[in-house]
Amino acid sequence: MRPASASIVFRSGLCYRVAMFLPDIPGLESFDTISQTSTTATWRAYQRSLDRHVMVKALLPEAASDPRQVEQFVSVFRAIARIKADAFCQIFDVCSTHDIHYVVMEDVAGQVLSDRIQATQRGSVSQMLRYALDLADALDKAWTHDRLVHRNLKPTAIRITPAGTAKLTDFGMATLMTLGGETGPRDEDTVVGTPNFLAPEQITRSRPVDSRADMYALGMILYYGLTGQLPFGDQAPDQVLQSQLEARLPSLRNVRPDTPFSVCALIERMLMKDPDNRYPSWGEVIADITRLLEGKPIRRSPLLGTGVSTLASSIVAPASGAPAFRSSGHRGLRTWGFSRFALWLLLLLWFAALGNDRLGDPAGLYPFLQHAFVGRIPATPSRSERKPADPHPDPEVRITQPEVAPRPEVAPRPQPQPVAPPPPTIRIFETRSTDAPPDAALHRALADAYKTGGAAAMQTLITTRLAAGHTHFGFKALKDAIAAVEPFDRLAVRAIEQAIDTEMDLIFQGKKRLVMPKAVAHGEVIFYFAEQKRHVTVKIASISDAEIIRLLGPRLSPQQAASVCLRLLETGNRAEARAHAAAAGSLAPVLALLAADEPGSAD
Repeated sequence: MRPASASIVFRSGLCYRVAMFLPDIPGLESFDTISQTSTTATWRAYQRSLDRHVMVKALLPEAASDPRQVEQFVSVFRAIARIKADAFCQIFDVCSTHDIHYVVMEDVAGQVLSDRIQATQRGSVSQMLRYALDLADALDKAWTHDRLVHRNLKPTAIRITPAGTAKLTDFGMATLMTLGGETGPRDEDTVVGTPNFLAPEQITRSRPVDSRADMYALGMILYYGLTGQLPFGDQAPDQVLQSQLEARLPSLRNVRPDTPFSVCALIERMLMKDPDNRYPSWGEVIADITRLLEGKPIRRSPLLGTGVSTLASSIVAPASGAPAFRSSGHRGLRTWGFSRFALWLLLLLWFAALGNDRLGDPAGLYPFLQHAFVGRIPATPSRSERKPADPHPDPEVRITQPEVAPRPEVAPRPQPQPVAPPPPTIRIFETRSTDAPPDAALHRALADAYKTGGAAAMQTLITTRLAAGHTHFGFKALKDAIAAVEPFDRLAVRAIEQAIDTEMDLIFQGKKRLVMPKAVAHGEVIFYFAEQKRHVTVKIASISDAEIIRLLGPRLSPQQAASVCLRLLETGNRAEARAHAAAAGSLAPVLALLAADEPGSAD
């Protein structure tokens, strides 16, 4: 299972960091660095006067020089202090002194939600719903009272207290909304938040965010908690952002079959890509979660079934490309209409057969049937409605039976012999190409090209073949696969970024150490070493390839497998390279040849 990803500030596609500093705050001592973003740093400190540990968050000097950021920082934490929500950590003090702006807040005891999910693989349905209810209630108060949007809800920012309640501990990216939008600065080149829990409108920045962005993030947290799978966790951060806009997650019941349908519907609506199709308010989310915890189904909304959710539906199995929910269409109306007609017809026939004097004349039911089901029952008038043919009838009406001639004997008609149905026509559709697929000779040529000029030489060769008129789709697949292979060093950076703020074992300088990566930039990573209780800057190049491969996890994408295979070939580890070559998709035959060749050989 992949850990929860880090909060990343994307500025023109780059993740950057700034140097940490220790503020001089009277009454606080023993500062222990916890985390850092592009604008703030957070420490755990000891407050001797009250004999307790507290958390301190301060604006970094660059951010503190911007009056707008100072105003937002101070305003947000003053608002949180006013809200007094049980699921928000307490704010003890908000101060600005000597150009240092900081807040002192509660050091919440308990386990980080992401750690709990990783330890148990996944949470129980009722447990995750209770956590969501705690958070939804607090976020509802924050939005109702102060128009506060958190903007960065994630499992690493939530602690589960010893009492079993969820508590939000990090508000570093929260903002207050006004009629004009965010109170803080808006940088059109910046996407702020954690990609795996980011709402689509935060990525496109096509509209000011509101409470429904936090609603989307909470839906993602529920999905993560119930499945143990990080949303889009096998993708690089920039790919995750694209997936939030266009892709869909597997349905909950496909991943976890015991999830109730009503819980699936709740999360599907919270994860609608268009915020207008989500719940209109936190109050409705709270009402539905409360009903689910009481064992009642959620109330169906008229909007349910419109729009596209990031979570594939667990209620209807859609066709490829179809929306997860099917709105109430004509077929559903026809099916329900026919069933209702059949039910009424059976009831009416029962009354007609068993009616007595108190029920009235059973024959009188026919006009009712004719009126209620126009077009379904032949319009034959009842006896009381029949008109005589003669406009001047006799006073006395006589009903006589006409004489019927005897029927002649008719020989029995021979029964037709059963005829075997004709065999079904089987049509075989095949994809045709005007060219033969890539063969062993091409794979051999690509392998030799790599030996002489690396991936660039392979790309040149396959491009030349395509230009020469080879139209088989296999050539295009090879070209795309070669282009998608990343350098191993870049793959290492992505692996560490995915593990930021997550405790992990790392073999470093020959020893197994408990560390937590905090930031990555310029080929270096800042690790927090738990045993030494200090931060150490380490060059990524000094981390062994084996450790990087272990960080990538057991399930690699074909592109990752190809990158790992090529790195292993460079270092001479051919046995392990063969194993990864098999998972490299279109490049598997080429990499298998490279792994089988003797070093330095070329045909």
